[in-house]
Parts: sequence; structure tokens; C-alpha cells
Amino acid sequence: MILRKNDLQGGYFLFVIFITAIASLSAYWMTAYRTITWWEVSSYATAAITFGVTFPPGSLLLTILGWLVSQLPLGISKIFALNLFTGVQSVFVVVMVMLIGTQLVESNINISVYLD
Repeated sequence: MILRKNDLQGGYFLFVIFITAIASLSAYWMTAYRTITWWEVSSYATAAITFGVTFPPGSLLLTILGWLVSQLPLGISKIFALNLFTGVQSVFVVVMVMLIGTQLVESNINISVYLD
């Protein structure tokens, strides 16, 4: 399927972004840990739930956002809520990459010049 410039503007492109976001989030939902794992996740989750400080370099913004997510009454464990929040952040990155890629395609930038 070849995308034309008109396809990237309007409802079709928004539909593609929406389907990609839902597919990414549902895949993350099905595979996310329901409990604490042993690696660095445990220290970040503990810092987010207790509003504490992690080891350097920190991640202050993620600790604050994680604390806010852990305070929401979602009906699931706080650890699982933090893992799902990570999935939401991943979906945000996927959508941003799609938007940046679309802007590159629309602007007709010759990116092979930058890759050499």
C-alpha cells in the first residue's frame, strides 16, 4: 500500500494512530507484570509508591508521576498500575515516532544525506 500525502492528513491517519496506540497498549496490558520483579523495577516502584528517592541519577519526574498513578483508586494493585503506566508512556513514544515519521515523509527531506 502506497501512502499519498492526502492520506496522511485527516481521518485515515488518525484512525491508524488510534489503532496502533490501542494495539500497543493491549499488548503491554497482557504481558505486564502483576507483581514486583527483582531488577531495578523494585527500587523505582518502591520510590514511586512511597514518594521516595531512587539511586542516582534519580528520575524525579517519573517518581512524581508514579506516585500520582499509585494514588488513583483503580481497583488493581499499585505495582500493576505502575506497570500499566509504563505501557501508557510507551504508547506515547510510539505515537510520537509515527508523527515524526509522518512529518519527515511530508516534508520530503532526503534523510540519506544525514545517515552517511
